[in-house]
Amino acid sequence: MIREIFAAAAIAGAAICMAPSAVADDSNLYFDRPGHYDTDVPGMNYDAHLAGPCENLDFFTFGRGPGGEVLQCRWIENQWPPVTTGFWVATYELFGVQDIGTPCPKPQSAAQTPDGRPLLCLGDQGWQPGFFTREGFFQG
Repeated sequence: MIREIFAAAAIAGAAICMAPSAVADDSNLYFDRPGHYDTDVPGMNYDAHLAGPCENLDFFTFGRGPGGEVLQCRWIENQWPPVTTGFWVATYELFGVQDIGTPCPKPQSAAQTPDGRPLLCLGDQGWQPGFFTREGFFQG
């Protein structure tokens, strides 16, 4: 009888000792922790989450999600229910801070001006301020 009580106490003690390590920690779920990358821009938000709400719609619009993916804060047209914030959406590969009109490396790439406006690569036109939606390119 004493052996069973001792064994039960040992098992309970082991369970209590292991409990703090069982606390939820998302950092182990992702292969890459968000942090500073070579192509990151000033004002980058490292707490962004895909489809999460955001407020920085005009300047310093880029962020990184938990896995390091590049996200951009954008207004979603006709969202329901109506809200006053934007949402983090996936965006093109980020190429750091660039100047308007300078050549860009490839189509479907994003960058930021020194003053924080988002840029898109428009081929022969180079880096241009603005963004694409399903309706086309909108000058920023």
